[in-house]
Amino acid sequence: VRPALHQHCPELVSLDVSGTSKLTLGAMKPLGERLTELRLDRVSAKSMGGTNQLIVGMLTHRLATLSVADVTGLDRGFIRNLHKRCGPALRRLNLSHSGVHHQNLPWLELQRSCPNVEELEPNGFGGASGWSTIPNAQGTTYAGDAPGWPNLRVLHVGAAMRTHSTGHSLTPSYVDAFVLDALTRNANVEDLDVTGCAISAAHLWGIPSMWLGKLRSLRAAKTGFASDEGVEFLAARDRPWASSLAQSLAN
Repeated sequence: VRPALHQHCPELVSLDVSGTSKLTLGAMKPLGERLTELRLDRVSAKSMGGTNQLIVGMLTHRLATLSVADVTGLDRGFIRNLHKRCGPALRRLNLSHSGVHHQNLPWLELQRSCPNVEELEPNGFGGASGWSTIPNAQGTTYAGDAPGWPNLRVLHVGAAMRTHSTGHSLTPSYVDAFVLDALTRNANVEDLDVTGCAISAAHLWGIPSMWLGKLRSLRAAKTGFASDEGVEFLAARDRPWASSLAQSLAN
């Protein structure tokens, strides 16, 4: 099938092979050179090394959309190569619920090498171990070195959900006010998910996009908003997202 696609579909630029466990880099590489949209959600190989080799090998500067969601075998080698292989064409990046070890997100390098990102979804990245920023977001944002993503519209950084014998709980989150400020610098976010993040209501009020009229959807359960005062405050605000958020927090 793959040789046939390469030979008979010369205009193919979008490919979704999510859920497969039979792909190899050797077979996929000829296709990968011309793709602009690639979805590798839930892919796996015979070994963890094979999974990462496949995904890293498919990264190119042509990609505008890359989705690598729910790939438990994803290791740190992928994230270290992401900003080196992708470039200004990248618009949408989905890493949700991938990886089982703590991940370091090179956010500053990503902002510099992939400045046109519009949708970023590292929610649940790193699984129960979570993810943190490298370099440390606090020092860099104070220094004013963060270029931001001016076109960023969607940002999902919610914590992962963990299932255990007594029910469900959110895993610890390393996303705080400094991380949020670094990722939303110079942006006008329309869709924001900070579920379970280590932030208070005061931190979210400091995000310019919340007061510039662009924000339409906000999920902030298990944060500083989840209180009677927070719900009342939101319900009184004339914002398109306020009533829906208040209702979600009250449930």
